[in-house]
Amino acid sequence: EHIGLLLRDPIVARGRTLIDHIAQGMSSPQGLSHSQTLMQVSDSLGFRGADSAIVARLPKPLQYRVAIGRAIVGEPELIAADDPYVELEPRERHLLVALLQAVASEHEIGVLHATGDESVALRSQFVIVIEGGSIVCELRGTREIQQYFG
Repeated sequence: EHIGLLLRDPIVARGRTLIDHIAQGMSSPQGLSHSQTLMQVSDSLGFRGADSAIVARLPKPLQYRVAIGRAIVGEPELIAADDPYVELEPRERHLLVALLQAVASEHEIGVLHATGDESVALRSQFVIVIEGGSIVCELRGTREIQQYFG
């Protein structure tokens, strides 16, 4: 199965455009339907009209938006996110987590976060708490998650 990845580094190649970066997530980026998919993903991330922007010149939070596009454009069933926004300011981190959840929901893609950030856990529907390499508990639903972390 195809899994989209979001890592701590947004992985930016010098001189490449926004649309080039997003297209890297496609299995075979050719043809009209692929072009439409790229535009649709770009638009859903708020990049309408910015397709030729050089990603390396964008601020880090926008580079992560491009990484979200690259992760979802291949239509995976799951995105594995390894604490991708940990180096950003809390406000930017929260905005990107919300954006990832919204775009993944729009494209019917599940998201698996590996994080130590409780605020990410509080936005989740299912949480596995691991301490010292062992599963401490499994939390299901907003109420149970909020009780544990609240």
